Order: sequence, then C-alpha cells, then structure tokens
Amino acid sequence: MTLAARLRKASKPLYKVILAIAVIALALVGCSTKPEVIELSGTKMGTTYHIKVVADQLPPEDLHQRIDKLLSVVDNTMSTYKPTSELSRFNRMAVGQNLE
Repeated sequence: MTLAARLRKASKPLYKVILAIAVIALALVGCSTKPEVIELSGTKMGTTYHIKVVADQLPPEDLHQRIDKLLSVVDNTMSTYKPTSELSRFNRMAVGQNLE
C-alpha cells in the first residue's frame, strides 16, 4: 500500500496534521535564503553617517538619495549652526512671537 493510500485511509484529523506539518516544512525551507545587507554612508550635518539595511526584498534604487534628502530636512529644521533653520529662527524669536 502506498503512502498516499495510507493517508487516505487515515482519519481526517491525522491527515490534517500531516498536511499542516508538510506546509510548515515547505515554508521553513523557503525561508532559508539569507537577507541582503546593504551598507550606505555619507556626510551630513558636519559628520558622517553609516547605515546598514537588512532587506529580504530589493530596496528602492534611490534609497541613498531618499535617506540623504530626509537628513537634509532634519538638518535644515534642527540645525543650531544654520541661521535659516527653523530651530535657529525659533531661538531668535521674542516672547509671544509666532514662528512663521
């Protein structure tokens, strides 16, 4: 008697357990690939940055540019060295004055 015939004769709960084990085993085998590690670095705010991205799928091609743009936004908002930054303008405001 073949394994398939034995499984058909087995009780339905046992059949479902075996099927579940097979599905889990296949899922684990499919997860055996290592994720890609992408290393990015650059300069911003008078220093350097280093970022490691662990990706299980391909990241956007412009990831480095997106990160650089976001760091520029932070720099232009929070810099105490740039007189035009939002934080610098806030620090120069008089009491009761609103930031535009």
